[in-house]
Amino acid sequence: MSKEKTFGKVTGNSLGFTVRMQINNKKNTGKFGIYAGKKLVQEVNSTKEGLEMINNPDFVNKWRKQKEKLTTKK
Repeated sequence: MSKEKTFGKVTGNSLGFTVRMQINNKKNTGKFGIYAGKKLVQEVNSTKEGLEMINNPDFVNKWRKQKEKLTTKK
């Protein structure tokens, strides 16, 4: 059985999205990611930048439309 990768530490959350440190960030290079559940939505450089992006209504609407396209496509 293969070992599953764990998620990095949560550094912020808003509107159902979480900002986490990247998984393979052992040297603390400053890479963060915006996650919706377990899915990486977008990489960002800081927690502050991630939270600003999440609070932008265009980002949330764009993500929800993209998610609907993926779930209805069969």
